[in-house]
Parts: sequence; structure tokens; C-alpha cells
Amino acid sequence: MSKSLIYASLFSVLVLLQGCASALVPARNRLAIAGYSLYLGVWSDPYMYFKRGYAYSDLGGIDNRKKAIQDYDKALAMAPRFTSAYQARAISKALLGRYNSAISDLDRCIEIDGKEGGCYRNRGWIKSEYLKDYAGGFADSNMAVNLLPSDPVSYVNRAEDLYMMGDFARSCSDFRKAFSLGSSTKVNWIHNIASKEIKAYAMSCRNKK
Repeated sequence: MSKSLIYASLFSVLVLLQGCASALVPARNRLAIAGYSLYLGVWSDPYMYFKRGYAYSDLGGIDNRKKAIQDYDKALAMAPRFTSAYQARAISKALLGRYNSAISDLDRCIEIDGKEGGCYRNRGWIKSEYLKDYAGGFADSNMAVNLLPSDPVSYVNRAEDLYMMGDFARSCSDFRKAFSLGSSTKVNWIHNIASKEIKAYAMSCRNKK
């Protein structure tokens, strides 16, 4: 089978899978992994390793996150300036408790491209969520907001840091901004905030002026 035919077949299947209901996400990811594996059995491609790693990560669980990291490792070995792979690997590492290694990945991401807002956003999230370094998290989230002014997640991260540092007025302002930027589906992370206290505060800020 030609490389172009495999690409076309794989792309067609994945486009169809994008429309699957959320309840079918695990099945969609397993089918995607099978497709990427078919391709990677013939050719090595950093983007395909990245996509398969992302699908493994999306499945969740320790074993799948370890497989995701292995795929990100392969992608980065082939494309050492692949900033999206550094970000994805850092998130998988953080979810496995490898916080310092995750931060090192994001440090490298920023060295490669200091204007990549996602690197700052994810590093700030790890500092705040796992290391309880709210000042450090705020500094990174602030950079993310400056670089990604239309990204609601960056505002939420900064709002949480401000809340934890006692700056409630600015925190509330950031939560309101996040809600104004995101549709109901894009602000679902508000409902997944670990602290019920912060979640309640965020929702109370929504309609404040």
C-alpha cells in the first residue's frame, strides 16, 4: 500500500471519528491508535508518534500515559524542536507525579520558542496545581494571558492563582473574562476545579459587574 493511500485512508477514518459522541471517545481513541500504529509500522513520522501519544493520553490511566510518554520521546528524538510534543509530554508526566521532569520539558519548550503561550500556561498550571507555588504559577499564567489573550484557560489559571494569593477582586475579574471568552463547552474546566471553594467563587463571579 502506498504512503499516500495510507495517509488518505487514515485521514478519512479520523475525520469520521471526530464526530463521535463523547461517550464514544475511548473507542475513537483506540481506533485512532490502531490507525497510527498501522502507519508507524511502515514509516517513522514525529507527528504520527505525537498524535498516537495524544490518543493514549486521552484514554487516561497510568499505563496509557506511560505509552504516551514513550511516543512523545520518539517524536522529540526525531524533531527536537517540536514544542507541542514537549507540552503534551509534560502534562503526561505531571499526571504521573513527575513534576520536576514536567517543568524541565516546559523550560525547554520556552527556550525553543519564548512566545509559545501554551508552554507558560502549562508550566504555570503544574506549579500551582501540584507544587502549590502560586506566585510562580501566577507569573507563568500572566505571560500566557499576554501571549494568548483569547484563551479562557489562561485566565482561569491566573484567576486561581490570584484567589490563592488573596487578590479576590482581580481573581473575580479574570473568571468573568474567561466566561466571556468561552462557550459553555469551553468553560467546562470551571466545573472540574479541584477546590469546591474556588469553584463556587468562580460561579459567583460570573454575573458580577
